[in-house]
Amino acid sequence: MIEKIKCLIFETVNIDKSTTINEDTVILRDLNLDSLELVSLVCAVEDEFDVEIPDKDIKKIITVGDLISFIKSQQ
Repeated sequence: MIEKIKCLIFETVNIDKSTTINEDTVILRDLNLDSLELVSLVCAVEDEFDVEIPDKDIKKIITVGDLISFIKSQQ
């Protein structure tokens, strides 16, 4: 699943393709996302994995690993 998430990030957000992304990557800090990019990423994840990420849960998703755990819990 990490590879799918990485692809979504690179497709959705304007970051350097050489950026290292793993489960410990802090989404906002390490990827330097602004609020619009975060919303775009959330929408892409929701579409790709057919899940809904409520606003209250977005604040709890800090790392890529947290995002993966959330997706798995919804499937």
